[in-house]
Amino acid sequence: MSSTRAARWRLACGLLAAASTSACRRPPTSAVPDAGPMATPAPVVDLRELARAEDRRSAKELAAALAGEPPADVAVRRLATRGLARIGDEAAAAALRARLADEDPEIVMWSAYGLGYVCKLQPDVHVRALVARATTLEGADAGAAAADARFAIARALGRCGTELAERTLASWRKSDGAMAEASGYALGDIAARRTLSDESMTVLLEAATTSPVRQGDRGALFPWSRMTPVPETFRPRLREVARAALAGPGETRIFAVRALAKAQATDELRAVALDGASTLAERIEAARGLEKSGTPGRAAALFALERLSPYRELASGAGHHLLVALLAALGKVEGKEGKADGAAQKTLFALASLPLPEDPKSPVARGIVAVRCEAALGLAHGDDAAEVLVRCGPDGDATRERAVLRSLVSGGLVGARRGRFLALAKNSPHLRVREAALEATATHPELGGDVIGPVRDALLSKKAGLVATAADLIKSNPSRFFAPGPRAKLAPEIEEALKSAAETPWSEDLVETKGALLDASVASLHPLAKALALAACADSNTTLRQKGKQALASLSEPATTKCDGKEAAAAPELDSLLARPTKVIFSVSGAELTVAFDPSLAPVTATRMVSLAKSGFFRGVVVHRVVPAFVVQLGDPGGDGYGGSGKLLRCETSPAAFRPLDVGMALAGRDTGSSQFFVTLSRVPHLDGDYAHVGRASGPWDAVAEGDVVADVKVQDGP
Repeated sequence: MSSTRAARWRLACGLLAAASTSACRRPPTSAVPDAGPMATPAPVVDLRELARAEDRRSAKELAAALAGEPPADVAVRRLATRGLARIGDEAAAAALRARLADEDPEIVMWSAYGLGYVCKLQPDVHVRALVARATTLEGADAGAAAADARFAIARALGRCGTELAERTLASWRKSDGAMAEASGYALGDIAARRTLSDESMTVLLEAATTSPVRQGDRGALFPWSRMTPVPETFRPRLREVARAALAGPGETRIFAVRALAKAQATDELRAVALDGASTLAERIEAARGLEKSGTPGRAAALFALERLSPYRELASGAGHHLLVALLAALGKVEGKEGKADGAAQKTLFALASLPLPEDPKSPVARGIVAVRCEAALGLAHGDDAAEVLVRCGPDGDATRERAVLRSLVSGGLVGARRGRFLALAKNSPHLRVREAALEATATHPELGGDVIGPVRDALLSKKAGLVATAADLIKSNPSRFFAPGPRAKLAPEIEEALKSAAETPWSEDLVETKGALLDASVASLHPLAKALALAACADSNTTLRQKGKQALASLSEPATTKCDGKEAAAAPELDSLLARPTKVIFSVSGAELTVAFDPSLAPVTATRMVSLAKSGFFRGVVVHRVVPAFVVQLGDPGGDGYGGSGKLLRCETSPAAFRPLDVGMALAGRDTGSSQFFVTLSRVPHLDGDYAHVGRASGPWDAVAEGDVVADVKVQDGP
């Protein structure tokens, strides 16, 4: 979606959201044109109650608001349809399909968006309905609302992913009409799940060739970045088309870089990585592409590293991400004789020896440690005790510990290596290191019974992430944790630890942990399995209910057992929603990073986040996830990505595009948001529609590193 289209979409949806938020201040009446004394007025509907029904996930109430005669006014229809789209269950499907015929394009947009999520229930029926409605929109006005309806229909077809959906999208892409741009993104949605037809791939290449500098046509390159792999026969042409697309500016230029990576175009990727005029995200994506290009990619990465000035890149504040990506592409020196290996060793040694600043907590120091440790991994040959590796960062540094762990798990865990590994798994002060060590045990059967201790300790830790990681291990291979003997029964210490973890009163937002414990209990036939499944089945959270339903089926419980769940209370924020976007300033490593939380599309979520900021919740929170050129994520007080504020948020998703520096709410399933949010660092269409769009960010977010801490938070209430 172009920036112009996005601005129009925000305006259209802002008006829609304004209707719902204003409804929280006064009960409007449903106004219809005066048709004379014999006209039957539409029933009066309190929009505040519709907003509460959406938040409580009451599809029945929302559908009832749409079922009256004469039809409810447009404000009611918009709000009720939006709510049904966000609920996205079987009860909402019929009402959503009916609303496709609405004359209001915003209602059509929400209907199509919702049908994309329920499409699996009746894929052929929904696809035919979407295609038919799109046909009637072809002659509609070219305004923002109509354009957004077309865009939503196309993306819904992409989510449906049927053969008819693909053929329709390919025809729209070929026509270069109003649906062309959206169909490119939608074909990318299909390409992520299965191979596109040769006809669709040919159409995409032709579309990108027609006018490669046009914003919409570069959208035709997006599907290639989602394919794994790109068929050999299409790679030469894709390389040519993507190279030409680099000539144009714009945020979707990164699609061309990602397409070049799929075509293994090492020369072009190397040029982008070295090009200071390219964005940092584009250069990092190019480096990642080299990592997947085998020996030619390794040679290209070495070429780039030899020509870059590490000090200049590090001085930019974010350049360490590029250097680390190129080092990952270079990999380890195999120790063979020869010019290439000697050059690589020289480059790696120079980067592993970069001097550390006096202040180990400074932003520059964190970047240098990341570069030193990645280079050291290339020199260590899997020796976790190699001096170059153990000296790559300060004692106790999380980056250094992760590097040592990566070296350990790259080989067999026997003898002294086994002892050092188990020490990290049990004693590291960094939760994410312990979790990574636990995850690594899944591919190291040589550990044998030594895995029991770390898993037991993790289950008893009361740390949501450690508990979930240990539970996932049990689920994936329960027999590994069985006691010796003919009976399939957990070892006593694991059975007791799992029981203790399952009976812990976890806060309502720790859905991922509770779900993992349920899965582990069912897979291992724990005595609590049925009780946990029934409890999940009755939970107010839709993700837990679905897990409960699946668990009961695995336990061969009668299919008549219903998982209706108890109704959740409406969010208290509905009584005092934000009236306008509110800026929150996060002080991180000496930089000011801002987020303007916008209630237009996600009023409850934006209100909750600003309230948390005012309460001081984010002070001291660690940035626990950074994927350069993709996202920065924070908001978990525990610092490992499993926790939150203690309270759940229902999803306020929408078909909004995620562009660079957009802000969304992190999830671990439907309606599992709490306090974690992410900031996007590039155009990422595969996130569109799956996460609540809660605002816009500004500041040097691309310079943030994992482990950075929020030192202070300020809220600007004014405009």
